Amino acid sequence: MKDVLIKIKGIQEPDSSQNEAIEFSTDGKMEINEDTITIFYNEGEMLEGADIKTKMQIIGNHTVITERNGSMNSRLVVQKGVRNTCFYSTPYGELSMGIYGEEIENDLNSNGGKLKMKYSIDTNLSLLSKNEVEITVREIETEV
Repeated sequence: MKDVLIKIKGIQEPDSSQNEAIEFSTDGKMEINEDTITIFYNEGEMLEGADIKTKMQIIGNHTVITERNGSMNSRLVVQKGVRNTCFYSTPYGELSMGIYGEEIENDLNSNGGKLKMKYSIDTNLSLLSKNEVEITVREIETEV
């Protein structure tokens, strides 16, 4: 497992609204096993101190599974060309959403790289938002 710097840029285009953009960087870990790359990080810094541990599994150029645990729990599956039903658990209750994976570009390797994905989110088959996420991972050089 390697120490990495993770930079996440996201653009969310809510139905008939202005785009909402987020960008943050955090330290994390990266692990590579055969065709799966897994990155681990804490989203608490971005969400004002919330305790949310994130695990993201990237499988080839076709599937990204993001699991969040802590003060908010969710499992989001973005699979190119497929609509998956995913659940978010918040302090206010659970929400079921459809996630349709439009595009996944993965050039991550043992030294880092980039992951880009585009997907849409719907609830009750009504579009909530279109999303673009770009994740850059860079190995942190350790001093000897």
